[in-house]
Amino acid sequence: MVIIFINKLLYYGLFIVSIYFFVFPYKFGYMWTFFLISFFVAWLASKFIDKYRLNQNFKILANIALWLGLFGELYLFYYLQYYDKILHFVIPLFITACAYDFFKKHLKINKTVIFLSVLGGCVLFEIYEYFLQIFFNLPLMGVWSNNGDLIMSPLNDTIIDLVIDMFGSITYLIFKRK
Repeated sequence: MVIIFINKLLYYGLFIVSIYFFVFPYKFGYMWTFFLISFFVAWLASKFIDKYRLNQNFKILANIALWLGLFGELYLFYYLQYYDKILHFVIPLFITACAYDFFKKHLKINKTVIFLSVLGGCVLFEIYEYFLQIFFNLPLMGVWSNNGDLIMSPLNDTIIDLVIDMFGSITYLIFKRK
C-alpha cells in the first residue's frame, strides 16, 4: 500500500512539476517539457507493465529512474561532475530487471540476448544525446566542470557511458537467479 502511494506521488509529481516549470520557467525555459515527457514515459511504462503482467514494482523503478534523470538536469549534473555515470549504472540495471521479467515470461530467451537488447537501447540513447547536442546545442556529451571547463572529451564520455551501462546490466544478470 505504501509503495503504491509513493509510486502515485512520484508519477503525478512529474505532471505537477511540469506545470510549475511551465508557469515559472527555470534555467533554459523548456525544463517543463522534460517533466511532461517524463510523465508520458512513466504512463507508457505503466501501461506496458500492466499489459504484459510484469512485476508491479517496476512502475516505481521507472519513476525513480525518471526522477533521477530529472534531478540531474535540475541540479546534480552541475554540482556532481560524475552524477551522469551513476545514472549510466543504475538505469540500465533497472531496465535489465524489467527486460528480464518480460523476456522470461513471454519469449523464453537467455541472459545474453537480454544483455544485448539493453545495451542496444543504451547505444540508441547515446545517439539521441548526440543529435540533441548537434541540433539544439545542449551540452550532453563530454564531462564539464562547474566553471565550464571540459574534463572529458565527448568521445571518451560516450565510450565510458556505454561501458558503465554494460556493467549495470551485467550486475543485475549476474545476481539474478534463474
